[in-house]
Amino acid sequence: MERYSGLVVHLQQRWEFVAKGEKMIARIVGNMILSVTVFVVVTLMVGLGVSWWSGGLLSGAVAGLICGLAAALVVGAVRITMGRAAEHPRERQGDENERSGRGPDREEK
Repeated sequence: MERYSGLVVHLQQRWEFVAKGEKMIARIVGNMILSVTVFVVVTLMVGLGVSWWSGGLLSGAVAGLICGLAAALVVGAVRITMGRAAEHPRERQGDENERSGRGPDREEK
């Protein structure tokens, strides 16, 4: 049995590596699906709204594309930022990190 312990450890490490890779791919695919959905919805809504308001089809299409692209980029950036924040939560600054009320820069009353 001891002969296979190295193989078991190797397989466990390989499984953890594969699981991390699958999570990364799933996160990227989810981000892409959300960004494309936001792009399409915002492009259509803004394009139709501007087209209806101004009466010009070209101006509606251009405004819709610009707003859709901006919205998709913002959603992607926010998801990436939130994902990184969830991976590395900040430690809460509490009373233990604050200076005491007494010290060389404070006078006693």
